[in-house]
Amino acid sequence: MARPRLIDTLDFAEMETRIAAWYARATDEDREQGRTWYARAGRFARRLSDRHGASHRGTVAVLAILSPRIQWTVAMRYAAVALAGGTPNHFPAIRAKVQDALIADAIGDDPMQHARGPKVSSFARLLADPRHGWEVCIDTHAAAIALGPLGEPMRVLGWVGGYQAIQDAYRAVALRHGLRPSVLQAVTWVTYRREVYKLREDF
Repeated sequence: MARPRLIDTLDFAEMETRIAAWYARATDEDREQGRTWYARAGRFARRLSDRHGASHRGTVAVLAILSPRIQWTVAMRYAAVALAGGTPNHFPAIRAKVQDALIADAIGDDPMQHARGPKVSSFARLLADPRHGWEVCIDTHAAAIALGPLGEPMRVLGWVGGYQAIQDAYRAVALRHGLRPSVLQAVTWVTYRREVYKLREDF
């Protein structure tokens, strides 16, 4: 008998219910911020590209690589430092990936190849094109929304298939609400951060 997969312990109906509940809690402002979040982030990336002479794909790769474990406003600041030739104050492994992406961009290779990992690659694709079909980026906040207060987002995201399972839950709820999954994720992310961390971020 095959051993049960860890993701088989997840209750998909409960994840969808939690995601839908956070969407229902969103204010009109939350929904507008979420609806436009990736478009605004993409415009910020284009401004950075224009200012520093990088390609748009190079800039979004740098932003995505820098994004784990830090606030978005910090990632924007670090990206500006990196594109100006400086050294962002991040983990050494992440700084090395940023440098690889910048070198690839400079020599005409695809910098997006260095935006690796489920979350980072999803984020990079959405920054490059906010209308990217059924793509949805799952960070620890998005996972916490789906898993609830007793869930363990980092642990579940490390399971084989864990990231994709949470993506699928967002996609199912988005389909019922007539939304792109990335918009649903952004709206619930803005709402969660406002309620749990009292945070508002702008561009």
